[in-house]
Parts: sequence; structure tokens; C-alpha cells
Amino acid sequence: MYYLSLTMSPGILNQRLDSDAPKAARQARVSPERGWLVLGNIKRKRTEKLTAEGFECLNNEEYEKALKIADQLEELRFSSSFEIAAQAYSGLGDLEKAVSALERGVKLAPDVWGNWQLLGNYLSDLGRFESAAAAYRSALKCPNAHAGSIQLNQAILANRQNNFDEALQILGKIDDKDLLLHISEARISSLKGLNKIEEAISLANRVLSELSDKDNDAELRDRVAAALGSLRLMNGEDKKVVRQWAIYSAKNHTRSRMLLALIRDIDAKYSETANYYRLLIHGIIPITSPRYREAKGFYTTYDVVADNADEGLRYIRDFEDDDVKGNLFIDKEDLMQQRSNDPKGVYWHSGYSFYEKED
Repeated sequence: MYYLSLTMSPGILNQRLDSDAPKAARQARVSPERGWLVLGNIKRKRTEKLTAEGFECLNNEEYEKALKIADQLEELRFSSSFEIAAQAYSGLGDLEKAVSALERGVKLAPDVWGNWQLLGNYLSDLGRFESAAAAYRSALKCPNAHAGSIQLNQAILANRQNNFDEALQILGKIDDKDLLLHISEARISSLKGLNKIEEAISLANRVLSELSDKDNDAELRDRVAAALGSLRLMNGEDKKVVRQWAIYSAKNHTRSRMLLALIRDIDAKYSETANYYRLLIHGIIPITSPRYREAKGFYTTYDVVADNADEGLRYIRDFEDDDVKGNLFIDKEDLMQQRSNDPKGVYWHSGYSFYEKED
């Protein structure tokens, strides 16, 4: 389950996501409601500009640069420095440093609820559940705290602790239309934990039907779809049927990291000689394809775990249309690292770069 951090303004979600390579971009916005003058007199325009740059660096996964901006903001005595630093450390895979940054932040600016909430998120990721719960309680005590966001994270924490009834009780208290779909996602986890599989499946289907194809819904769609696939397996559906559905869903929507993980788990293929490859694929569109009128071919990138690049290409073919499956070629291969303990299959897929047919 994923935590939400509404540290900008109410209704703007900044989801902190873990991911395989490359890391998922984070949404980030600067809000005029942020705690100006929390740490003393500051130059508003300067801090606003730096804060925007800091979150842009996080979006672009430029974590070292984000840390430098965080240092500048702390020198200006502005509380966004701790949030930016923490997310940068998280992006670099160092949650302990992320926690340290936020602990310093809440000590210096104890009324900034967003930093308390993010601190709770990272403490929970580290398995320090009691400390996480305390951080959320502190967040709720802050002035102008976004209670719905904090309560949602409290429910997610309860799910992590297998306190599913408690999670449902918390979710039932949240009154925030902007969080309805995220509340439903957390409720799906609670119902699954209580073995109410049919009810969870029904809710997951309803959430997916309500989600748009907009980019800002992509991560939520992926998580709910993967949860639905897992629930269908728990309900006794044939693995091949669920796998085919998951492939179709992953092909038709962007950012399908969790669905890809579901497919790999279904396949459950491991090898002591497996490696993580990044493959640049050249696809040639046949003249018989309707798409040939628009483009002759395309380039796209896949990350795969396989014994060799050719095996990786076989996994990739599952995610391409039938008319090009036989016309896929490896244009470039990069062996990233050994991954003998991870399941084989596709881990990430970029977008497409089409080129027009020759005259």
C-alpha cells in the first residue's frame, strides 16, 4: 500500500512511490499556503522559486541537485527544505537519512503538518509502526492540517499492521471528495485482509471504471489493477486468464509497474544466471498493418530480467501487438547488473518513438 503526502495544498496529491528502474516521477506543486515565515523572515519570491526548482528536481530524479536546493532553503529558514531533502534521500534509497531530515524539520518547525505526515510514512516503511503512529497524531494537532490525508495514511498504517477492522473504521470517518478513489484503494486492502474477496473484487472493478486515462491517474490505476489481479487469483481464477488480462491492461495503460510485477509472480521463473538488461527495441510495422499508413516503425525501451537479451526479447513480445511481434529487433542492449534472485520477465517499458514511412 502506498502513502499519500499532501504537503502542498489541499487536493493536490504528491504520491511517494517506490519503483524499479527508472523511478516513477513524483507529482509536485508549490503552494502559496505553505508555511511562510515558519522559521523567520524570508524572501518570498526567492523561496518560492527555489521550492519549485527543488520539486522539479525530484520529478526529474535529480536527487543530488535537490539536496543542494534543500540546503539553500534551510539557510533561508524555510520549512520546505526538510520535505525536499527527505524525498531526495528516499529517491536515493536512504530512508534513514530521510527520517533524520524530517526529524530535524519537525523540531525546528513543529507546526508544519506535512513534514509530520511524511515522517510517519517513512517510519512506517522502516517498520517503526509505533513511531509512525505518533507522527501522524502530531500531524493532526498542527494548525490547518489536512485531516483527510493524515487519516488515510493512518488507515494504511493499520492495514500494514493487519488491523483491517480498525483501518475500515478510520476510512469511514474521512470526508474528502478528492480522496474518494484513494480511500477505496485502502478499503480494497482491508477487505482483502479480512478475506472478503468478492466484495474487494467488486470495489476494485468499480474504482477502475471510475478512473480516467489521464496521466495523474496512471499510478493509482496500476495499483488497483494489480490488486484486482491478485484478488482474482485468490478467488480461484485460472492463472492463464488472469495473466492475459494483466498483459492487456499493462499494454493499454502507462506506468504499469505493479501489473508487470503481478505477471512476473504468475510466471515465477528464476535463474541463477539471470541479469537485468535495458533493451532498445526496433519494431518494423508491416505493410499489411493499418498502422503502416502512419508510421514505418518505432523505437521503444524495455527493462527485463533474463538469462540473455534474446530471452528478454521473447518476454517483450507478449506486450507488443500481433502484427509486429515477428518484426522486433534488439537495436542496443545494456547489461545493468546480475539479478539471480529476482523473477524473470519485463520490469519497465518506455513510451514509443515512431518514425514515418519513407516516400
